[in-house]
Amino acid sequence: MGVRTHTALVAAGLSLLLPGAGHLYLGERRRAAIMLAVWAALVLSALALVASGRHPELGRTLLAVALLANAAVLAFRLFAIVDAGRGALASRLAAAALSAIVVAAALPHVAAAYVAVRGYGVLDSVFADEEPSDVLGGNSLFLAFQPRGRPPLDLDPPALRTRRSTAGAAPAPFRGAAKPLADSAKILADEEAALEHPWVTILLLGSDEGPRQAGDRT
Repeated sequence: MGVRTHTALVAAGLSLLLPGAGHLYLGERRRAAIMLAVWAALVLSALALVASGRHPELGRTLLAVALLANAAVLAFRLFAIVDAGRGALASRLAAAALSAIVVAAALPHVAAAYVAVRGYGVLDSVFADEEPSDVLGGNSLFLAFQPRGRPPLDLDPPALRTRRSTAGAAPAPFRGAAKPLADSAKILADEEAALEHPWVTILLLGSDEGPRQAGDRT
């Protein structure tokens, strides 16, 4: 491995740490200035994207933009590394070392893209416009209850209504404690009418944030 090849590998390694540093090491100041300026613009854009993450209503859009930004940063870093280490392509051993540097630069971006894709999938499934048909037979997690008619308006005083309702009424039979989850399977299997147990189990997902306060609730 010659001196030129060794210098190219050092430049590629410096570009791995900071795009443009390898070109500055090679004495290519103009090229290094362009690389550093582009890198500074990308870093500022990434910081702006992170600051926008405080708006949960933009979750899907921000994840999509983050994927594109991650791909752009990866492409720029790989270009800076290969361009600074182009002198190492003359030797097979040096080319293999340059390939290892390229892989080391790509791994964090691949991991970040994987996390972003999984996060987008979670948002797309949890906050879907319509529930998948294999969850329930209908298009919603909520059972479609038949509307009930409103009782007639009673203008009598509360005491009179209480005495009238208890005057000749038989005591209501004790049915035991309500167990919503025990009969939910029967309702979903159409073995029992939903109107007999008018309850809905709801999963709430959200977060709260305020001055000097930030937290998540599930």
